[in-house]
Amino acid sequence: MKNHAFHLIFFIISIALYITFLVMDALNMYTSLIKYISIIACFFTALFISVSRKTILPVTAMALTLFADTYLLLLDTCYIAGVTAFAVVQTLYAYHIGTSFRQTSQRSGVKDCNAATLSVLLHIFLPRLITYTITFSAVTYYSGFDIIIAVSMWSYINLIINTIQSFRLCQGTGKCAIISSRMLAAGMLLFLGCDTCVGLMNMSDYVAGLVPSAAIPVITYLIWVFYLPSQVLIVSHFSYGDTE
Repeated sequence: MKNHAFHLIFFIISIALYITFLVMDALNMYTSLIKYISIIACFFTALFISVSRKTILPVTAMALTLFADTYLLLLDTCYIAGVTAFAVVQTLYAYHIGTSFRQTSQRSGVKDCNAATLSVLLHIFLPRLITYTITFSAVTYYSGFDIIIAVSMWSYINLIINTIQSFRLCQGTGKCAIISSRMLAAGMLLFLGCDTCVGLMNMSDYVAGLVPSAAIPVITYLIWVFYLPSQVLIVSHFSYGDTE
């Protein structure tokens, strides 16, 4: 009952802040502080979940997310620190998804821990490492090395694969597992939408005409239309336990 009350309060606060900053954004008002407060709410919810479920992943991921938004949103400086933090967050989520696959494999009859670990490496980390290496090499060859682009590419490739593989987890059994996996998949998809908007805005600085000037306000607005719901869903899915 206590957990349900806490999450209800979290959802009410998140919705109130969400509506507030979306309206203020539409009116071109300053919203960075309100948006930052909404991420603080996500962090404390993750902390509550970590303590109640005795797992460090939710609070670690949200602490890094809050760290990233401190630089990218609140202070608007030291972008490499924020981008790097997001890259680590996506790597943590890859581990989380990989762990869920490993648990599923063990339930399917794979009892060998080494075999299960190898399965995680093959299905989760190998595809993204290969994809990143090829993409990074091509981009570096044509445009030169840029540390922010290099780190951002790792984060974005992880996010794409995390989103795809999170939908594969929706085939789990049990009411809680289904709810949890669907919240994770929806959260990752929204996170991908947010990051795509951010990428388009940033890449427009490198590629002239990539984003029409008339589309810039819309894309900028959509970043937080996607972002806060993604964080609320990802954090909340941990409260339902395993996704397998």
